[in-house]
Amino acid sequence: MKVYYGIEWHSDADVNDIISDYEYCDKDNSILITDCFKQASLLINNFISKKIFEDMHQLILLHPTELYGSYTDYGIIADSGNHYLFKDMVCHFQLKSTDSTQMKMCMLQLEEHLIAVSDKTFYADRNDSELVRKIAESYDVTAEIDLDKKNENV
Repeated sequence: MKVYYGIEWHSDADVNDIISDYEYCDKDNSILITDCFKQASLLINNFISKKIFEDMHQLILLHPTELYGSYTDYGIIADSGNHYLFKDMVCHFQLKSTDSTQMKMCMLQLEEHLIAVSDKTFYADRNDSELVRKIAESYDVTAEIDLDKKNENV
């Protein structure tokens, strides 16, 4: 999974002159999004020197097939229309089962905990990862949670 970096500045600051000097992928209100850690670091240093730096967020770019009601608590929709989740707030998982009935029943119970679905990957609150695993186990479904931890580009 590719990690993006969202650099947040004080919402009342005018940054148009500053951000025009940087390569970035996307923008949302007071968050500039880049896929390059070096660009993120340079931008952070610039914002710090101007006393407008707020925070840096690691983000996951989604191509959602479904968004649930709590999505905006965990992510943003950028000016471009792209969807990003705050990486430290979510767990992502895939479900596997040879029994389609058990899979459907598992999905029905999991649905209230979901934030988004992108391709065949599901997203839920980070604190719900053990709950997801237990629900899946109760239906003999395998939940592979946060598979990419060893492959992150952070």
